[in-house]
Amino acid sequence: MDEKVEQNENSLFQNRLSVAISDSFVSRNKLRTERNASKLKPSSGESRIYIGSQGSPIASSFFSFTDTIVYLKNEFDASNANCYFRKSNLLEYLELAFKEYHEPAQNYFYDISEYYFELKQKIEDYKDEKIFFNVFNHRGKTDTERFYINSTSEIWRVFRRLALPHISTLSITKLLEPDKVEYEFTLSIKEKFVDREMPMVIREIYEDAEQIEEEETDVMSVVTSRKGQGKFKNRLLSTMKKCPFTGISDPILLRASHAKPWNLSNNIERLDGYNGLVLTPTYDVLFDRGLISFMDNGALLISALVSIEIIEKLNLVSGKIYDIANETGKRSPYLNYHRENIFK
Repeated sequence: MDEKVEQNENSLFQNRLSVAISDSFVSRNKLRTERNASKLKPSSGESRIYIGSQGSPIASSFFSFTDTIVYLKNEFDASNANCYFRKSNLLEYLELAFKEYHEPAQNYFYDISEYYFELKQKIEDYKDEKIFFNVFNHRGKTDTERFYINSTSEIWRVFRRLALPHISTLSITKLLEPDKVEYEFTLSIKEKFVDREMPMVIREIYEDAEQIEEEETDVMSVVTSRKGQGKFKNRLLSTMKKCPFTGISDPILLRASHAKPWNLSNNIERLDGYNGLVLTPTYDVLFDRGLISFMDNGALLISALVSIEIIEKLNLVSGKIYDIANETGKRSPYLNYHRENIFK
């Protein structure tokens, strides 16, 4: 199905157009249909996105192509203007799409929740707010009357993996500066697919964890049966391999401790692999109750409420630097929250 270009009577005057994201464009979030139901995997789709007809005002005046590019051994007209996504917009889109990724209303071919946090990580890895790229007029050999744009940049590939078909819209705004032209690309999702409350499947997971925590069981039972923290623990383990105090890396004796509590986090933060530490049970209790905390560089903080006996028995040393796997600094915002709001 082709993308639909939505315009009001003033859209070109306002230098803005909107394109509905179709299933043919996305690369991973494919929908299961009668046509592909019997296949092991759906088609990969096409990387170009339909904008309008070649003879439309969009093609002739909205975009200007003054360069050329060779793509798949063919030469195409390319724009020398800067296009960009805003990092904050893509992260906001993921936040608003959280429920659809985890409790989808549409019938997707794959379990799209599996790579939700991988996409978030990719976007966060971009250093600048504006993520620039260029586009080219990707005309077809048999559909020469149709106007498409495409890009060879990495963010375009991320965009194709990120966007959910039929319920997402790409808005493109042409910004006229005194000495240059820029195009801002903005991704949005239909409001009816946004649930600002915690999705039921995630709520049930957390409630299971809370119930298990309240039960008095031995350490082995607690660790192996904590399915309530399964998803969070797996993501935390992908960023931190061992307890900084004991050096234990066997998941069976590691707990996943949130730095910013679940009930105070948004949907992304709740399952973010950097929102916490993996600790063996004794240290997990101290961290969870705010009796210890860490500086961003791993320097240990000890609350005045911790008894001398605990300090001596556990050999806690204030200011000692531990490996909390924070080389990238992505754990820092959560540690800062823990220090300011949980640490006693």
